[in-house]
Amino acid sequence: MAINMSGATSNFDLQGAFDPTDPDTNLQNRSLVVQTGNSTVTNFATATTGDDNSGNVSFNFTGGTAGLGQNVLIDTRSQVYATNGGGNSAGGNFDLSFVGGVATLGGLQVVTDANGGVGVPGSAGGSATGGNINVTNNGDLTVNSISIRNTVRGSRGGDAFGGSVSFSSDGVLNGLGLLVAVSNAIGGDGGSGLPTVAGGDGGSGVGGNVTVNLAGTGTINAAGIALFSGGQGGIGGTGGNGDGTTGSNGANGGTGGDGTAGSTIFTTSRNADTIGFLSLASTGSGGSGGAAGSGDNGGNGGAGGQGLGGLSRIALSGAGVNLTGSTNFSQNTTGTGGAGGAGGAVPGVITGDGGLGGAGGSGTGGTLELVASNGAAITIADTPGPTPTAAVLTSNGIGGAGGQGGDNLGALSGNGGIGGSGTGGTINLEARTGATVTIGAATLDISTIGTGGSGGRGGETDGGTAGNGGNGGAGTGGSPTMLAQGGTITGNAVNFLTNGVGGAGGFKAPAEPQPVS
Repeated sequence: MAINMSGATSNFDLQGAFDPTDPDTNLQNRSLVVQTGNSTVTNFATATTGDDNSGNVSFNFTGGTAGLGQNVLIDTRSQVYATNGGGNSAGGNFDLSFVGGVATLGGLQVVTDANGGVGVPGSAGGSATGGNINVTNNGDLTVNSISIRNTVRGSRGGDAFGGSVSFSSDGVLNGLGLLVAVSNAIGGDGGSGLPTVAGGDGGSGVGGNVTVNLAGTGTINAAGIALFSGGQGGIGGTGGNGDGTTGSNGANGGTGGDGTAGSTIFTTSRNADTIGFLSLASTGSGGSGGAAGSGDNGGNGGAGGQGLGGLSRIALSGAGVNLTGSTNFSQNTTGTGGAGGAGGAVPGVITGDGGLGGAGGSGTGGTLELVASNGAAITIADTPGPTPTAAVLTSNGIGGAGGQGGDNLGALSGNGGIGGSGTGGTINLEARTGATVTIGAATLDISTIGTGGSGGRGGETDGGTAGNGGNGGAGTGGSPTMLAQGGTITGNAVNFLTNGVGGAGGFKAPAEPQPVS
């Protein structure tokens, strides 16, 4: 679907709007709505759904005058519902290009979500891929608010891949009270296992890249600009229990999916803007491992997924370019590992072993950059509020906790899982070539702490051998840097937090279960 306008005398003017009480909430108060999304539904007992790809949308304005009204919605989301084998889903792309002419609109909302199909137990869920969003202004654009996002979810262990999100202005840009850009990918949770069947692994979540580039002329007075790229792994499925026959063991829990963030990048060479807050986050979180099933031998808990932080960059360049006074910065590239799943228990007086707790996933911080160059100026202020808090730049790595070992009534209980490692990331705060960075906050905390996950508790027993606690995960601090290379860094106190904190070891369980207090 496309809308094209060219020629200096062309005119496109929308003055009406849908009723604010319209039963279709997508239409309420909208002056223009474009929906190309699909929803596929299939009876899971009889068929397998194919892939679902939503249509693409493009607007191209190369001249004339365009009035798009008070509120525009572009919706290219794609969804696949319950199916025998979950179909894959892909949101449509959206391209908006103001090459020339004058355009005015109140608010722009773009949604390119995708949800993969849910397979029935024993089948794989579908993957989900978000549509790409590109908004480019090389003309004369006045807009009050922009929300551009894709949130994608895999189903039953399906992977999720966020689309890229980009807003670029090299022309005249006015207004812009709020800009929010998001690419968030959430892996599907693994399915629970049937008797004696292992739980499914969680899907991976890979966030897309989010970029905002401001150049050209005009004046904006934004309350805030927020960019987010997130990757979240799905939770591992629970392992099935034994089927009750002699020698039937509990099944293992599924592994948690990995969560990997993309990049968030904000660059500006404009010198007439006021921005209340500027928030960038590129965070990754691993999914928790699934708990194991019980049986004559307990299954082992699933390992937690790893969490990987991405890249976050704020870069100002040019004489007179500044973010000073009221601008509050927030940047975060933390990676967090998922917890390990619990080992399966052995019920009754059976000589089998309790299951091992799953290992915690590793967490690794990403790379964070805050850079002024070529005469630009940045002032870092306290976070506002009744009690202002210290400004913080964060790239921590946090390991997941190990899972608890499986209990056993009279024989050998399972050991707790080891904690995941935590490795802090990299932070660069730089003033280059005539630029100035001023620490206006009372304190600036620069944090690259690496924290290992705690070891899992050993399984309990009554008359047998209790399980040992798992080892704590290693903690390794990251690498923060402040660099003045031809520029100036000045102001108040800076607190570098680069600790490496090992996780606590898990407790060995007591010889018999403790009473519940």
